[in-house]
Amino acid sequence: MDCCHAWDWVADKRDRPIYILDESIMKLPSIRNLGVILAGIALLAGLIWVVVRSGPLASPRATVTILGRADVAPILFGVVEARRSYLVGPTTAGRVKQVHVDVGDTVRAGQLLAEMEPVDLDQRMASSAAAVTREQSAIDAAQAGLSGHHLRPVTGQGV
Repeated sequence: MDCCHAWDWVADKRDRPIYILDESIMKLPSIRNLGVILAGIALLAGLIWVVVRSGPLASPRATVTILGRADVAPILFGVVEARRSYLVGPTTAGRVKQVHVDVGDTVRAGQLLAEMEPVDLDQRMASSAAAVTREQSAIDAAQAGLSGHHLRPVTGQGV
């Protein structure tokens, strides 16, 4: 068999094989099929290149530099914002007596940030104590009024 031709054989009158070239087996792919195959190969190669260069298989980029001492002068001016910020506030009424930290300071958990001064806490406590005394005297008066009256038992008849 030849490398570039497809051969078939038939028998002649004396049953000897005669080899003939079979053209139907030797059809070459059309130009359109070759274009589709080449486009598919190019697309697959591009996908592999993207995955290797910037995908999960990409090698990490590293920059090597030599450290040295230098004076740092600000080039840009602006505001640096915190990564996390929290709103804090008092749990009771009062005025701020003293602040122990400034804006931008690093703080730790449990650190005292500011001290509060009670504004009218003493007056509120006195008024609450007076309200408790007043309510207690109202309860005592109601109990005294009940003990003076005789209650009759309620029965199911004649009600």
